[in-house]
Amino acid sequence: MIFKNTITQHGVFVRSGLGFIMVCLFVFTNAQTVTKAEYFFDTDPGQGNGTAITIVAGDPLTFTPTISTAGLNPGYHLLYLRTRSSTGKWSLFEPKEFLIDDGRSEYFFDTDPGPGNGTPLPAVPFNGTITPTIPTDGLKDGVHFLFIRTRHNDKSWSLSDPQLFYIRTRIVLAEYFIDKDLGFGNGTPLPIPDPDDLITYKPIITTPALPDGVHYLFIRTKDIHGKWSHFEPVVFTVDAALPIELFDFVATATLDGRVKLQWTTATEINNDFFTVEHSAPRLEFNELFDVPGAGMSTREIEYEKIHENPNPGINYYRLKQTDFDGTFSYSKVVSAEVIKPTSFYPNPISDKWVVEFADNNGNKLKFLEILDLTGRKIAQFKTDRTKAEFAREGIATGTYILKIIFPDTRTEFMKINFR
Repeated sequence: MIFKNTITQHGVFVRSGLGFIMVCLFVFTNAQTVTKAEYFFDTDPGQGNGTAITIVAGDPLTFTPTISTAGLNPGYHLLYLRTRSSTGKWSLFEPKEFLIDDGRSEYFFDTDPGPGNGTPLPAVPFNGTITPTIPTDGLKDGVHFLFIRTRHNDKSWSLSDPQLFYIRTRIVLAEYFIDKDLGFGNGTPLPIPDPDDLITYKPIITTPALPDGVHYLFIRTKDIHGKWSHFEPVVFTVDAALPIELFDFVATATLDGRVKLQWTTATEINNDFFTVEHSAPRLEFNELFDVPGAGMSTREIEYEKIHENPNPGINYYRLKQTDFDGTFSYSKVVSAEVIKPTSFYPNPISDKWVVEFADNNGNKLKFLEILDLTGRKIAQFKTDRTKAEFAREGIATGTYILKIIFPDTRTEFMKINFR
């Protein structure tokens, strides 16, 4: 029988590992008293045959029973609740899904400890999507992979798709010194306007009275853990007779295989133009391009140019500064190592596949590993070529991770598919 005009509403909340569910139940009837309530899991045993819930009869009725989940297997279940009125009619019921979790979900970082040996994920209310909060305490700065997997009722484990993430430490302090290191924390402080893990910062540094000649500026930073960074000297020259005071000249390789060239002048006297010159190992310098100078200037001026097609490997650069009268002088030589991205094709793979190593390792031995999504190695290859072709060798259809280990211990990862 259907009890008309009966409205029931209840919510289910799971407490992992405590063996019970707390249910908040609100019942409104049409001028009749609720006298009984019962619940059951998964399968209806018939009206009146469920497990009774102790209530105080009334209309409307609000009560919060504690329902034991003892005896239920791990996994998802349905909870049903219904009430009976003083006329003997039973209400409708609405199933509520909940999870009994015995640690069947786990995660690990970088290296697979084996199924069941990862860090368990806590049970959470299930609504089709689980978004756990996973701590990264103890991981070093750099690139990491997160793996998550679940165990089915038949005790088999799912695959896991690695998620790439980075850990960087916030910078909170910076300092500089010239020529001589005074010890950590004893340099001249540089204010950090917005502490962060990645800072683009161009401080104005006033140099003290320095003798003519070459000098070295050092800048280092400290993170929130109190660790100081390494530092790289910036060379500058003090010479009243020079047409320019070149404060800095640096070459930086970019991720897309180019080189960014930057230099700064503090003063310029009769400066007509700069010429950027380039060389590869054991080769002569050649002109790349000219950059107009400022002529006469007493303010700091920044210059920047891009070398679009440098050689893979080490590239050398120097600046030639030319006056209006044709006299010229050279800067120090700087270098940048260009590592161009590895290319892989075709993707997806039907039979054969090719890897091109556009880097400076040349004909040196490189190892390639194919990992499944749990991190397990299923195949290994090696080559000393800059372009190598490999056969499928019976690898099953699916998604995998290609891990490339270079002679300099650098490692690259990319997702590949076999069909």
